[in-house]
Amino acid sequence: SCFHKGTYIELSTSVMRRVEDIRTEDFIQSALRSPHFELLEATVVKIDRNAVDHNINITFSYGSQHLKVNMEVTPSHPLFVYGQGWASCNPQLSLQRYALKCQQLQVGDICLSLVPKPEQPPPPPPPTSLPLPGNYAFEPRHPYQMYAEMANIVAAYTQHLIGKMRN
Repeated sequence: SCFHKGTYIELSTSVMRRVEDIRTEDFIQSALRSPHFELLEATVVKIDRNAVDHNINITFSYGSQHLKVNMEVTPSHPLFVYGQGWASCNPQLSLQRYALKCQQLQVGDICLSLVPKPEQPPPPPPPTSLPLPGNYAFEPRHPYQMYAEMANIVAAYTQHLIGKMRN
């Protein structure tokens, strides 16, 4: 299972991080860098136990129109909560099954996930290098590269502040 403690996840930066070490910034940076996925924030609005199979039905609200979606999970299934880390409906079972420490999932938690981007028409092909006088050429940049670089700067600064707070 991808949730087992010690399992390595490859981030969009090609860095390998253990699942228990995943941070909110990893989701944000991955979404900014990925041409195929975007970040979805969904707020837990209802948690119900299914009496028949003991699974959990979680209702989420997402998007500016507060669309609702239901998801059925096992009680031990981890979800990533913004700013907090992993949470589940039964943290003790998550620890037994995955050796992953989880917090108690609660109504109001904002869960993060990377979801496929909607299909869009392909962008026009980028222009080839434009010849300039001398031996120079202009290489066009991907429009989201600036955002990815900003996310790297914010993540580095955040780590710097955390380091200062620990000292």
